[in-house]
Amino acid sequence: MSEHGPMGNAHSTDIEKWPLNPDVDVSWAGPGRHTGEYCLGTSDGKIWIIPPNRPPIGYDFEIIQEAVNGVAFLGSTVAISTRVAVTIVELPSSGADGLGRRGQFPFGAHGVIATTHGGFIAPLGLKGLMNTKPITGGEHLVTVTQISNRPVYYYKTTSAPSPTSGDTIVCAMRRDGIAATELAPNGFGTARTLTLPGLDVVDTCLLKSESGTQPLVALGKDSTLALFRDVFHDDAPIAIQYEGLKGTGYRVFGTGDDIFILTSRALYCMHDLKRLFIEGHSLRDRPIAVQAKAMEAVDANLCDDEKLIVVLSDGVTRFDMRTSIGDESLKTTVSSQGSLRPSAVARDWQVAEGVSLTTHEQALIAA
Repeated sequence: MSEHGPMGNAHSTDIEKWPLNPDVDVSWAGPGRHTGEYCLGTSDGKIWIIPPNRPPIGYDFEIIQEAVNGVAFLGSTVAISTRVAVTIVELPSSGADGLGRRGQFPFGAHGVIATTHGGFIAPLGLKGLMNTKPITGGEHLVTVTQISNRPVYYYKTTSAPSPTSGDTIVCAMRRDGIAATELAPNGFGTARTLTLPGLDVVDTCLLKSESGTQPLVALGKDSTLALFRDVFHDDAPIAIQYEGLKGTGYRVFGTGDDIFILTSRALYCMHDLKRLFIEGHSLRDRPIAVQAKAMEAVDANLCDDEKLIVVLSDGVTRFDMRTSIGDESLKTTVSSQGSLRPSAVARDWQVAEGVSLTTHEQALIAA
């Protein structure tokens, strides 16, 4: 554990690039343990926790030698994913030295998330979804769940409290579309899968709604947006391409009234798109006001529902999503009215209900 921070100034203002020490190569950035706290993962397997108004704290896990691509917290327990393994470690209490119990799951993952009811989920590519619920002072029970009847690629996951009980888990499965299921205390139920031929789904985001439904936005690699009024009941999601978006689609976020799309070329704010969709307005012929900021991004994560922390090819940038992100260099992206006109994707979704899941118990390797 170290308190020699990675940043020359941990409290730079928003929409500014954080100054990092030259030897810190950030591979992941996102929320920390508490509101207002951030976490950075590095290419050599370290993490830095950045509390508000206090020096950053660094953790060097000797058992991790790969680039961090995901970090999630449950109290003092942290899960760290790389392309080689998922490592679970109990961090020391305030003022204590050394790390607590640790274990490693020897399969690479495309990130890791914490569920709202106290577990970690990690998508393992063709191997399935890892699910573990830490037990203080005890062993970590790990399960791997797969769709039973066909191989699919588990790429990115998102979760939210279920309207009934437990957690709603949605997984982007690339060309196999998405899978939605509920995670109860005793494990996963059946899944619902939706596939749009030709759409390569790289990310999903569950949207907050007061209606008791589970609206969702999914992002394709070509920046096509698929919007579900209820991921468990919508048989005909709206799939729209907004011509003019540049770059390869990476991440999608819904916050406030807007939807944000991160591509390899820019961060786009689709003004009022979330609100219009949640309120039931037709989007097929409605131009959407767009702002954009050019950047060469690697990844991004939402913090505290209003801050977006973006990993760039040469550093880290933090945005307050309540403020303008406009960039003069991208004026050619939008029309003279500052809006993009949608083009609906005219293909039918393939929907499968009650898809059975197979779950196997695994074990963490003590490390």
